[in-house]
Amino acid sequence: MNVLGKTCDQVIEIMSAKGVRAELVTQAYRCLFRNETAPARRSAMAGSKAAIDLTLSPLPVVRHARDGELTKFIQQRSDGLETESVIIPMQRGDLSWTSLCVSSQVGCAMGCTFCETAQMGLLKNLPAEEIVGQVVAARRVFGADIRNVVFMGMGEPMDNFDEVIQAVRVLTDRNSIAMGMSRITISTVGRTDGI
Repeated sequence: MNVLGKTCDQVIEIMSAKGVRAELVTQAYRCLFRNETAPARRSAMAGSKAAIDLTLSPLPVVRHARDGELTKFIQQRSDGLETESVIIPMQRGDLSWTSLCVSSQVGCAMGCTFCETAQMGLLKNLPAEEIVGQVVAARRVFGADIRNVVFMGMGEPMDNFDEVIQAVRVLTDRNSIAMGMSRITISTVGRTDGI
């Protein structure tokens, strides 16, 4: 089971029905999100009556480009459509951190004339696992220590509200990346439904 789009509690509920103890699922889930070693995952699973087969598999990064300090990377879905994300180093005075601009859709239906993505039209809403997968890919592939996530990439987040909120639940889950809620920004062109 790819757990990218699920909170720890959701995975526990699924695995409990298969006879796996909650503490074993929690430990395996936490190890996956925190990039601990495979042997730690195996030891977390020892003694379970049912196999724990959890993965954390983001979409493959098919290309990337640097523009000064920024790193833009493209992930490809199985249907051939692509999402893009941007790793943004930030600095204010002596403080520095890294933000990640994530996409919530492939394309966009809003039609903003200044936006290249709008020229595509809306092609697909991204599920929560593909949104969270952008953060995991930035960490794993590029070694980025992501402190903030901004929903300012491809798409209008409020047009994909349920999946965006599920992605936020996963990112803020204390057993996953455990990102603070104040470190996530959801941008909109002005769509107020759901706010």
